[in-house]
Amino acid sequence: MPARFLGRKHNLRRRYDFLIDWDTAGFGYFGEDIAALIADEADVENMAALYERCVPAYYRGFSEYSRALADVKNPCVREMIIFIFGYRLVGWYKFPDDPEKRFMQVNTLQKIYEMKHSKLIF
Repeated sequence: MPARFLGRKHNLRRRYDFLIDWDTAGFGYFGEDIAALIADEADVENMAALYERCVPAYYRGFSEYSRALADVKNPCVREMIIFIFGYRLVGWYKFPDDPEKRFMQVNTLQKIYEMKHSKLIF
């Protein structure tokens, strides 16, 4: 089964694009699935841009079904990325298989830090 499934549904007035990440499908903490989509084996150079585009869309999608999310202005997705993947990145930095991987881990951590200054438009 593919790790990610992209689809499109048409309505009379709107077109809906959707994504299913089978790795995190099912019950879990809110935001865990989008955090995994952005950070797990991501294109590091585009990680901040992916964060800026996907997180607001994620919250808009959920807010259609839950009024509690309609007023969220400070999502915790970046923090979720740090909690889920931070230990792994630091471990790979401390104990690299090859020196080139160490640079990649530093670059990834830097991109996660840059997400703090991203402008999210809800």
